[in-house]
Amino acid sequence: MMEQSASNAIPQMFSRDYCVRVPQRRLGDILFEHLCTEQDPGVSGLRQKSFRGGMTEWVGRCGGQAVSLGWDWGQLEDGSICLLKAVSPRTNLMAIDAKGYDMPGNEALDDLWALIESLPWRGEVAASLRSLHP
Repeated sequence: MMEQSASNAIPQMFSRDYCVRVPQRRLGDILFEHLCTEQDPGVSGLRQKSFRGGMTEWVGRCGGQAVSLGWDWGQLEDGSICLLKAVSPRTNLMAIDAKGYDMPGNEALDDLWALIESLPWRGEVAASLRSLHP
């Protein structure tokens, strides 16, 4: 009978840094759903122009693994909702290039901002604000 060591008993379903690596060209294929939106008075960015701010988080699945993407937003006095880029998105996604290498910081960040802009997040934030401030 062959013994199995504890380290081989359970397959590793994540990377050592807990990032889910996705080819850059496939980021847009992930189907995200709104998880939560919260107001946070500590969110900075357009503090002088915005009267509300907060964060929103969206989740999806990629290759059977859960992925999360969160970012900050602000609501301006005219009611419009904008993306705040003072803080990078919080995510476990890591875009990789055609050779399988992690994308450099700025390139990966640009891809994440584009992905965020492709989601219908402003409507979800607005709905959350309406439920908090009818």
